[in-house]
Amino acid sequence: MTEKELLSIVECLKEFRLILLGQEIVVYMDHNNLVYDASGMTSQWVLRWCLILEEYGPDIHYIKGKYNRVADAIS
Repeated sequence: MTEKELLSIVECLKEFRLILLGQEIVVYMDHNNLVYDASGMTSQWVLRWCLILEEYGPDIHYIKGKYNRVADAIS
């Protein structure tokens, strides 16, 4: 599940690359593992995605699922 959450962030950043480069990016999500230990996963995909994330430098913040109403409305 952590890999899917990380992939969703990476794909969104890649889709809006021209708009987001150079901007301060804050990502709010209800998946706590990415906030603390995205580098703890060692698969080739995750390492590649972490390199892409470093290019943008997003701040990833955790919000409990019941308080993250925007994500619930979208899904």
